[in-house]
Amino acid sequence: MGITLLSWLGESRGLWQHQVSEGMIRLLCNVKVSNSPPSTDIRYWTERTGVTFPNLGNFSIEWESSSPFETQHRDSPNLFTEKFYPNWPSKLDDNTDFTMRVFLVANSGENEESSRENIAPSRPELKPNWLTVEQYNAFASIRAAGRTQIRSLLNVLFEELLPLGNPCSHILIRQTVFQIGACDWKTDLQPEWNGMGAMELFWCREVNKLREAQKLYENLLLTGVISGFYGQYHTPLEEVAIQSSEIFEQWAEALKLETQSVDLIAKQACFLGFAILCLASVNMTFPHRSKLLRFLVLYNDRLLLSQEKADNVLQQAVMKVMGTKWTSGDRDFTTNRDLLLTSLVQAVVESAPSDLEWSEVHYDSAESTACFEAVVGGRLFSINLNNGIVLVNGKPKSFLPQSITSDSFYVRHFGKASPEVSVEGLRHYRTTRKMKEHFFYDFVSDADDRLHIFEFDSRKGFHNSEKLELLDRGSVSLQPHLVELHSHWLNARQQYLLLRDILVESHQVSYAMKPGKLLSIPPSFQFASIQEIDENEERFDEVLIDRFGVIKYSLPRYGLNFTQVDDGIRSDDFKGYIMTPEQQLSDTLPGFNTFLLLSNDEGEEIVIVPCGEVLQSGEIRNLGNWDTNMTFHVFHTHRRFCYLQSSNTLGRLHLACLYASSGSLVPDRRTGKTGFTVATELLRQCFQNFCFSDEELAKLRNLSRHSHHSSALRLLIWHIYRGSLSLRVPYKRTPEQEEFLDLDKLASEEYRTSFSGPYLTSVEEQSVFCRVLKGPIEAFNESKTSVEESDTAKYIKRIEMGDFQPLLSYEKRNGTLQFPLTNSFEGHATLGGQVPKGQLKRFEAQFSNGACIGESELPPTDSGEDHEESKGTTICEQVFLDLRTSYRIYADLSVKNVVGGIVVFSEISEIGREVLFRRESIERRLLGELNSALCSRRRFDFFFRSMCKFVSSDLLQMIYSKSSLRRIQPSENGFSWVQRIKSQIIDWALLCVFEDKLRRLERFSRQRKIEELIQELECTRIWDPKQYPRWLAFEVEQQLQIRPEQFKTVDQLLTESTGSVIQLNMGSGKTRVMVPMLILELCRQQRKLARINVLPSILQEALLFYQQSLVASVQHTKIFTLPFIRDFDIDEFSVKILDEEMRRCYMHGGCLIVTPQHRNSLLLKQHDCNVSLKADLSKTLIVDVLDESDAILEPSFQLVYAMGTKLDLPSRSNRCTMFQSLLTILSRGECQALLGLLTDSTAFYKQDSKSGNFNGIRILKLSREDKNFLASKIAEHFVRNPPSDFPWLETMKQRQDIELLVRLISDPEFQNTSIVIRDTPLFNLFENDILAARGFLAHGILLHSLQSRWGVSYGLRHLHDYDTQMAVPYSASDTPKARAEFSHPDVAIAYTNLSYLYLGLTKQQFRRALDLLDAKGLSVKLSTYDTWIEKVRLDIPTNELDRFDTYGKVDTSNHAQFELMHHRLNRCMEVVFFWLNEVVFPVETMQYPQRRISSAWNLADTDHVKQIIGFSGTDDNRFLLPYQVKQIQHADKELCATNGKMIDLVLSCTQKVHQVVMGNSAIWEIILDDCFQLKVQALIDTGGLMAGSKRDSVVRHVAMKLKNERCVFKGFVYYSTDKERWEVFEIATGRTQSITRSTLSACDCFVYFDESRCRGTDFKLLRDSSALVTLDKRLTKDKFLQGCARMRQLFPGGQSLILGGTTEVVTKKSTTLDILNMIVENGIKSVERALPVYVQRAKDFISFPRPANDNFELNEMYSKSIVQNQSFHEYLDSDGEVVSTESAFLQDVTEYARSIGKEVEVAATSGAEECEKEVHSESEQDEEREVAVTSQSPRSQEDWDYWLLFNEPQRLFLSHFHQLSDLIEEYGVTEMNAIQWSKKIFCTPNFWETIEKAKECSGVSPFLRLVDPLVIFPDGRVVLISLYELNNLLPLWWGLSDKPNVSIDHVFQLSCDCPSLGQWSLPVSIETLVSLKLFRGDVKFGLEEEKVILRQMLHDLERPVDSMKQLVSTRNRLSRYEKSDLSDIAYLLSLPPI
Repeated sequence: MGITLLSWLGESRGLWQHQVSEGMIRLLCNVKVSNSPPSTDIRYWTERTGVTFPNLGNFSIEWESSSPFETQHRDSPNLFTEKFYPNWPSKLDDNTDFTMRVFLVANSGENEESSRENIAPSRPELKPNWLTVEQYNAFASIRAAGRTQIRSLLNVLFEELLPLGNPCSHILIRQTVFQIGACDWKTDLQPEWNGMGAMELFWCREVNKLREAQKLYENLLLTGVISGFYGQYHTPLEEVAIQSSEIFEQWAEALKLETQSVDLIAKQACFLGFAILCLASVNMTFPHRSKLLRFLVLYNDRLLLSQEKADNVLQQAVMKVMGTKWTSGDRDFTTNRDLLLTSLVQAVVESAPSDLEWSEVHYDSAESTACFEAVVGGRLFSINLNNGIVLVNGKPKSFLPQSITSDSFYVRHFGKASPEVSVEGLRHYRTTRKMKEHFFYDFVSDADDRLHIFEFDSRKGFHNSEKLELLDRGSVSLQPHLVELHSHWLNARQQYLLLRDILVESHQVSYAMKPGKLLSIPPSFQFASIQEIDENEERFDEVLIDRFGVIKYSLPRYGLNFTQVDDGIRSDDFKGYIMTPEQQLSDTLPGFNTFLLLSNDEGEEIVIVPCGEVLQSGEIRNLGNWDTNMTFHVFHTHRRFCYLQSSNTLGRLHLACLYASSGSLVPDRRTGKTGFTVATELLRQCFQNFCFSDEELAKLRNLSRHSHHSSALRLLIWHIYRGSLSLRVPYKRTPEQEEFLDLDKLASEEYRTSFSGPYLTSVEEQSVFCRVLKGPIEAFNESKTSVEESDTAKYIKRIEMGDFQPLLSYEKRNGTLQFPLTNSFEGHATLGGQVPKGQLKRFEAQFSNGACIGESELPPTDSGEDHEESKGTTICEQVFLDLRTSYRIYADLSVKNVVGGIVVFSEISEIGREVLFRRESIERRLLGELNSALCSRRRFDFFFRSMCKFVSSDLLQMIYSKSSLRRIQPSENGFSWVQRIKSQIIDWALLCVFEDKLRRLERFSRQRKIEELIQELECTRIWDPKQYPRWLAFEVEQQLQIRPEQFKTVDQLLTESTGSVIQLNMGSGKTRVMVPMLILELCRQQRKLARINVLPSILQEALLFYQQSLVASVQHTKIFTLPFIRDFDIDEFSVKILDEEMRRCYMHGGCLIVTPQHRNSLLLKQHDCNVSLKADLSKTLIVDVLDESDAILEPSFQLVYAMGTKLDLPSRSNRCTMFQSLLTILSRGECQALLGLLTDSTAFYKQDSKSGNFNGIRILKLSREDKNFLASKIAEHFVRNPPSDFPWLETMKQRQDIELLVRLISDPEFQNTSIVIRDTPLFNLFENDILAARGFLAHGILLHSLQSRWGVSYGLRHLHDYDTQMAVPYSASDTPKARAEFSHPDVAIAYTNLSYLYLGLTKQQFRRALDLLDAKGLSVKLSTYDTWIEKVRLDIPTNELDRFDTYGKVDTSNHAQFELMHHRLNRCMEVVFFWLNEVVFPVETMQYPQRRISSAWNLADTDHVKQIIGFSGTDDNRFLLPYQVKQIQHADKELCATNGKMIDLVLSCTQKVHQVVMGNSAIWEIILDDCFQLKVQALIDTGGLMAGSKRDSVVRHVAMKLKNERCVFKGFVYYSTDKERWEVFEIATGRTQSITRSTLSACDCFVYFDESRCRGTDFKLLRDSSALVTLDKRLTKDKFLQGCARMRQLFPGGQSLILGGTTEVVTKKSTTLDILNMIVENGIKSVERALPVYVQRAKDFISFPRPANDNFELNEMYSKSIVQNQSFHEYLDSDGEVVSTESAFLQDVTEYARSIGKEVEVAATSGAEECEKEVHSESEQDEEREVAVTSQSPRSQEDWDYWLLFNEPQRLFLSHFHQLSDLIEEYGVTEMNAIQWSKKIFCTPNFWETIEKAKECSGVSPFLRLVDPLVIFPDGRVVLISLYELNNLLPLWWGLSDKPNVSIDHVFQLSCDCPSLGQWSLPVSIETLVSLKLFRGDVKFGLEEEKVILRQMLHDLERPVDSMKQLVSTRNRLSRYEKSDLSDIAYLLSLPPI
């Protein structure tokens, strides 16, 4: 930290030409000085204070080293001296050094250099880079003349022409104030000349401005020192010095709150030292002296601790000041001595007692000293008031010694912290400052060097009963986790041991131990005292034994807990599982012991294995410490085949490591295979074509270290790893993903020659040995076969349809379900009652489009009739027709009755035993025959000798693969043998599936789950397993059975023509069953490649599931991904890689998983780079499977590639400013005519907001008429009360064009807009403003943007640093579309403004805004900041506002002030707008001239994809599917009732409609609170009411509720958008981890489905749970029903719903039927609104790939009129492209659109069209340019007869003075010629001419001097003079005894509120003053009279704006011009007359 004042003082070496080696010069005066205080009259400095000057005589020179700030009342005073130039500080650069030599040292005598004042204007090359030109001229003027210094200094200070933050400016000011020179330099400071009053005014302002500006600490020091010096003679300035001292004290105190470091301590010491220097010259009273002593004590305390950071110069200055201020004989001190000294000691030693009694310390014969001491409790406290040193027990404060801080015991609990301590005894230290606000610590080292640590509570003293000793963990005998994970604090007196967190700073108690008990402390008591714990002991659980006497076990690092029950040790984390009695895996993984084995009542087993590196010994090395939260893998045992399986890739790799490390050549009993074989199979299940994560790569490396005994495993590791890197080139993988494995040639050679160990598949061998796959693999050569039904199939069918038939009865009449049921819903079924079907009839009778539909209006009852869309039927009619039809079908379906539940159970058990016997018999027979065949082949073929015996899991592969049987077939009758064995294997598989089904039936029957039981009973096989063997293997392995409707759907999709999509029941297994069925079948078929299209929001979830169910299965169906974005470069090599990947997918028999965005981006990139994929798949049929087809093919989806050169958005500033102004009018209710409409709560929603902030106004419901009225009134208010950004509207207040302009910008049907604007001169000049206003009002963009919900429809997306800062479309609440942007630039501007207003600026953004404001001109800074403050002033407390109410107080380095400013200003509309206009909009609104468009129509393009099939749970978009795709009716009648079934379930299972009552909390907090109040298990946010909530905030809020509400839920399940996975927050452990890794399942937790996850996500929740489903006024049927379907067991008696919405949607009388009516109507409206978009997508598709041109000129976008009430047919007829098209395809599309769009009205408004736009990343470079500087010779000024000015001024006017206007005309200053200057302004030649006239120099404007001193005459004439002339006139002026006829004044005093410097002053006319200010370059003309005169002066200018900019630029004040009075007047004068 530089201390320039002290540096200057310490380095002062000379006086005039005398060089001094050390110290200061003391001038000894012969005059005797009295001890009385200094006079307040500065003229008596010489006589009264001993300060003298060289021209007074009677002095001699003496060396003095003391501080010049001492005010010593003795005969030898100190003087302030000038600094001699050869000794400038070395930190100044050469240029600055030279400048300082030229301008700073001025002779204070009378012989001034006449050219000195002209050096600065004539020599601009001397200007240092830290000064502007204007500042440079001001800097040089201060000491240009000796007598003018005070006046020049005041001018520079008041005009703020000097950068006070620069050290050179400080030196200049100090030299000006503390100088030696002619005695008359100080005359202006004498009372009669009022210089002191001017100084007081400035320094008082300065100290207030610096109060919060900590970064300007040197300015404050300057203020305090100078004010203190002047305060000796002018009392008000003494108060300024005291305030400066107090500010330094506040800053030092504020630093205590920050983390202490040596640098911060040194900074504290510096501030405290400065506080002392500010008081150096203050007259000392006892309060001041007490404060000074406090500063001294604190300063020395900080100084001792700052070590080498201490500043010696500051220390010397402080000590010398204190030497003059302390006197021990002060009576007030004697009276208050004990209290004062105690407070001083406690300031640095907080542990000091408050009752100290002090005594003075005497040394030798000294009568009195400044040293005092006090003794209490064996502690000695000493203090020295001369130097501020405080001692405890004779030792100063210090940090803990290294011997303690390096002790391992200390480091474990205190880390690297080194607290301040006092020495209490031998090797005994005590902290001097409290930790955690209340606690002190003692550190004692005993004789054996053992460290002891004690804790004391300051609230109870050092000898209380709660003194705690920290025990070393080696002395604690507890369980290891209790020892290693905690610190242990012993209270010996109360016999309590507290177990806290390891680090002391946490102070959180986890356990409390007393004799015989170890208590677990809950969170609410974790900061309680021992007394509070003891008083509440009965409320705590004991560790191992809870308060109910149950024994507990815990593994805390793993977060696992167990409870002792009667039947064993039950897991608290895995529901239903207990620890097996024998913890052994005796039949697998030999030698491995690090695991836990759990099992449940169903016979299922799980194995828990720690994470970590697997060693060669088979053990696991865990790198975590005792305080590390450990993780583990959970392996489930397959119910049938008993092998271990994992749900994720990392777990499978870990399991492979275990098998490889423990493997041998002997097969284990469980798998029947060797460990290497199992490891190979597990590794094969980890295949993926995208990069492994870092954890997975580490595990793959771990596996490679165990593969040396298996060549096949080593080669497969290379194959799998290479496969994961297949896309690394086009996708620019990171260095971490580079290859770490290379192909092991020795392994490949060993594999060729060895016949032991596992083997690779043929495809894997080709990859390893050929590197490039060539030709199809064997699996694709199998052909379909048709075989007869086997006996086993007939047996199963007979049981299903025979023995089970008595359990099912179909009664079509009464529709009852007779089975013991429980239902709590009023009016529904009760125990043994019936489920009425009245909901169906009630819905049919009431559910209609706004009216009831009677029974006679219902469609025919023949439910078998297909109801196709009828031509000529409107969308509304068709929707309700389909709904009624679906209801009729659902109502007519038979309802099943189940009778005799116990009979069911007995029947199932009997059949199960028979099936088990049959299955085991067939299995034994098959394995025996297969192993026998294998043994026979071993005799003749060495290859088979290494093969292990077949086990039951091997039979699965033989179901679909004949090759595995052909290899071991006998030589005779081989074909018939294979057919027979395969037939028997299929029978075995059928029995396996049936056995699993019986087990499920048995469980459902036992648990009384009726719906599940019925569904399982209805599930019969209707397909031939021999025709679809892969499906059969899928059933066996996944332990499920394909339901009939699932088969019918898949079969229908496979046989239908291309372009067919179908609607299915939600929860019918689309993703989990049907998609895998399609993948398996399509992969089996030759010449077909399956491509699964999924939504981006569920891509990761889908990949995880398919990897688990298909890749990690016996069929090893490989899943490939092909992600693509525009940033991926495409060249020939990249194309080759992509081609190879497609071919590899086909050859592996795999399938592709893609998203629509990736597909279209790859398509566009091919056209972008003019390349195409050339994979040899021309004979291959690519089958696109669309999962959730209605969402994938939605019409709003489009992906755009921007093309061309990026250009600025035309009229960007006009657009942005216009929207902000209009929004401000509406948000702040400035328009009185709209108050009635804006206060209507049904039409508008507004939040309570603070003044200046956005009130969140949003339009709820407005008619078209109301919107037009609203737009017109906003326009009228805008024109009549124009914002400051549109001053041209001020000229229209009295014009008749106001009404015309209002209609022009608000009437959408206004005709001939361009003509009217062109014919009106004013409108033509501001055409861009008018058209921008018309766009936002007449075209409806403003109101449209206010209808959308922030965080739901739009918001910000900051995924990466390079991502856009503009608002983007959202797919759901808090879910931005990955690469989407709004196509319409003004819509993007509107949404961006709103988004930042809702969010507010971040701290980083706010800091950037302040920095940008600081770079602006002075007038802009002040006016802008004043506007900010004015807007927010009302809601900020005065004590807070005073800290930053003016711009001068702003200091971004002041952390506390910045935090307060950010809190108060970050949402201010003006602040946000400033940030956007300066940072975001200039860059982010740039547009491209062209774009290439793709959409869902390209996905359905049959030219590239030969077959498209798909399905979805909803059908809302069926009218808007691409023309190539159609929705077909399901062949199964029951599935046609999908909509009817779902709506009936909603009606039957909705408990109530809940109204969310808004309060003071955020809406998302209210929603969560309502969830717990309503006791629901799930929150389904279909309405997006959780928008704006941050995930971490939601997690904290839910965690708090779960802990406090004593809920049954153990965790919180939510989707992490950052990690793109579902996570679980575990309440017990406080950990967050992936749901696949957590011990908790969804049914144990509270589950939050955010809006994006309300589709395609399944969780098993409790059967009787309920969910809160949120509602929104725009919610449609598809989104609502998809959300409700997350409750998979939604049926009467099962799960239930609560519908919740705000008052915007729900009233107290709302019913479920009302809600359904609303959402269906919303769906219809959304389809009708999308019809124009549908047609536009067709046109884009036809024109693809031709780029579309974009023209964003305002005239092109908004000059046309809009027809508001236009039918869709009229809209099509007005579309020239549609009418004139020759495309048969477009004609068909148009005809279809006409047929469904009958009677639909559309409004051609500028809507929020969105697109997913991809652009190339670009970088910008700034250009620099240098401007040459002209240099001239300074002119020497000429003297004239100065006495004539006072005696005969008229002679001077005739001979010497020149009129200003004549000189301007003569010298050709063109920018000033046409101005009507005042004729009363004159100037001298010396003033005007600053340079020696050169031939090459034309004009003098670049060399004009500052305009300041002037002479005023009684007749109003003024003469501008130079400082040189002023210096010669002042002695004459000061010496006048009578009032003269003239006065000498300054322009800055006339224009500012600075008092005049003189006894006599003459007035100046306002006309003359305005001319003076304008000539001076002033831009501020605050008085209305001044503005009127200024307008008259500038009236004749042709281009007033340009002329004024040139004039101000001449004065180097262009930075002040913007937003100034002068700029406004020039702007208005430039407007044409109306």
